[in-house]
Amino acid sequence: MTEEETKTLSKKERKALEFKQKLDDKKKKKEDKKSEEKRDKIKDKKPRPKKQESETSHETEQEISSSTTVKRRHEDDDKSEKKQDQTSLQPKKKKRKGASSSTRFILFVGNLPFKYSVSELEEHLKPCSPDVIRPRDNKGFAFVEFAGDDASRRLNIALTKLHHTTFMGRKINVELTAGGGGNTVARKDKIREKNAKLDESRKADAEKEKAEKEQRKHVKFGEDGKEAPAAEPVSDGIHPSRRKLVKKN
Repeated sequence: MTEEETKTLSKKERKALEFKQKLDDKKKKKEDKKSEEKRDKIKDKKPRPKKQESETSHETEQEISSSTTVKRRHEDDDKSEKKQDQTSLQPKKKKRKGASSSTRFILFVGNLPFKYSVSELEEHLKPCSPDVIRPRDNKGFAFVEFAGDDASRRLNIALTKLHHTTFMGRKINVELTAGGGGNTVARKDKIREKNAKLDESRKADAEKEKAEKEQRKHVKFGEDGKEAPAAEPVSDGIHPSRRKLVKKN
C-alpha cells in the first residue's frame, strides 16, 4: 500500500494496518530463525570426507584380518601340540645312519614278551644292526627293517645267528615276511613259501655243520675213538715222515 493510500485511511484503519505489519514482521522473524536453526543442524550432521571413511574402513579391515590371523595361529599351535603329543606316545623307531631306501628288507620277530623296551630288543639284535625296529605293543611280535648296501648281509646274520635265541626268557623266531601289510591270501601264501624255503636252508646248514663237527672229531680222536697223537712240527722245510725215510736210507 502506497503512502498516499495510507493518508486517506482513517486513524482506526491506520492502527489496524500497523498492527498487521507488526504481526507479519514477527512471523517472518520466527521463520528466519527456524530456517537458520535448521541450517545449523544440517551443518552438524554433515558427513566426514570420503578420505576419512576409506581410512576408517581400511583400519577396520586390518583389525579383522589381524584377529583372524591370530586365531589361525592359535589353531595351528594347538594342532602342532596335539601332533607332538601323539608322536611322543608312539613307539620309538630306531634308524641306522647312512641307510638307503633303495634296498629294503623286512623280517618278522615273533614269540617276544608282551612287555619290553625297544632299547632292550635293539641290544639283543645288535649283531645284525637293524635300521628300523617297529614293535607291536602287547602282541608279542615286531618287525625289523634293513636298508642300504649291506642290508642283505645283515639280514642273513639275523636269520642264521639270531633265530631261536633267548630274549628275556623266551626263544624268539626270526622269519621272513612280505611288505605291503594286509591279510590277503596271496600275501599269506607268499610268506609261507618264503619261510618254507628258509626252513629247508636252515636244515641243510644244520646238517652240514653237524657233518663238519663229526669230521673234526674223527680227525682229533681217530677211527678207534682214541685221541690221535699230535703231529710233529715241520722244521727245515722237511716233513717228519719224510725225515724218517731219509734216516732209514
